[in-house]
Amino acid sequence: MISKIFFLLLIILLSMVGFIAYQNPQAVDFTLVRGVSFHVSLTVLVLFAFCLGALIVLVVSMIRDTKRSFRLRKERKAQKREIERLSAYSVILERLMWGNVKDIENRLESIGKDFKEEGRFLRVKAELYKRQGKWNEAYQIISQLRLIQESPKISTMMEEARLAKAAGLEEKALGTYKEILAINASYLPALQGIREILEELEKWEEVVPIQERIIKASSEKEPEKKRLAGYRYRLARQLLNEADETFAQKGVEIMRSLMKKDSKNVSLYVTLGNYYRRNGKAKEAAKIWEKGFAKTGDATLLVLQEDLFIEEKKEGETLKRYAKAIKDYPDNVAVAFFYIRFCLRQDKLEEARKVIEGLQEKVWNFPFMRLLKAVFLARDGKKDEAFDLCEEVAKDKDWLRLPYECQKCGEKYKTWVDICSRCGEIGSLTFDLT
Repeated sequence: MISKIFFLLLIILLSMVGFIAYQNPQAVDFTLVRGVSFHVSLTVLVLFAFCLGALIVLVVSMIRDTKRSFRLRKERKAQKREIERLSAYSVILERLMWGNVKDIENRLESIGKDFKEEGRFLRVKAELYKRQGKWNEAYQIISQLRLIQESPKISTMMEEARLAKAAGLEEKALGTYKEILAINASYLPALQGIREILEELEKWEEVVPIQERIIKASSEKEPEKKRLAGYRYRLARQLLNEADETFAQKGVEIMRSLMKKDSKNVSLYVTLGNYYRRNGKAKEAAKIWEKGFAKTGDATLLVLQEDLFIEEKKEGETLKRYAKAIKDYPDNVAVAFFYIRFCLRQDKLEEARKVIEGLQEKVWNFPFMRLLKAVFLARDGKKDEAFDLCEEVAKDKDWLRLPYECQKCGEKYKTWVDICSRCGEIGSLTFDLT
């Protein structure tokens, strides 16, 4: 078909040339340049011009097709390479999912030159380091990723901050979190990240304003407000231990403001009273503890008053307070226990016996209470029973312990503490002989 068209066009061309030659038999002088001319037939000249134009069109078309061919070949080669790269990347993601770390490491090395600084490659590499526990290396990779991004994403910056913290670079983590807050001042995850670091560093003075910002940004206000109170307590406790009186007075002010909001928290009264006692202000200490017991009914505050009055040789004051506490809290086993212990110290056995007789039977399961019972059995002349009971108590290696327990998490303690080391709750310890 193409050959037929070609011959048809050739016949038409020859016919046109023959027609022109018949109609124009004359010749012309054709000058190429000065001094160079040709006497040539007009028909031949027209035919030459036509062929020259066709040749130029043909050459231009060949050049264009050649360039297009090279471009297509290059694109196909790049496409093939991209498919190979994506295939290798997919295999790495699959291995990463199954946790084959060593195999991933080898494959990453093999494709590293191809991916170079690509974000997805850097993310996989960072994830590999995280799986291996190489936090510093992972942090460096994510830092590199943030630098190549046109506009740093908050998600990348958050990951960088978390990795910096995991690598032990708290200052760098804090710096990154602050950069995020410069972009979005109320971005809650960044505020929480700063809070976590400052809490671990026990920088309570810096934690408090951060927590106040968290309360504003958070939808759950009450839990965050309770957390703020805890930070303020820790700050006050820290300030009360400062040698500078100005800082200590600031701690006293914080403690008193916390008491107004949470009058049932025994730790507030214990800590503030201890501060006064350390600084020779026994009256203020006794007053705080007395007020605290009136508000909370916690026998721990009675014990502190007892120690203070014994030190000042005012045992009568202690007895007066215990007698009032027994009357006001007849069912409080802790008050009864500490009163009995005080009576035994002062050799007031009859007073102790009266209180013991009113206690429930289950209280006697506690080792120290059984020992008290043995003392009274011996006083009543029942020495064999007393000896057997003492022998039984002696089998318990921890018979001297006092039964303090955190109301929130159930952690047990031998002595009273203001903050539970397990759950961090403040003033949550109770004394329960049952």
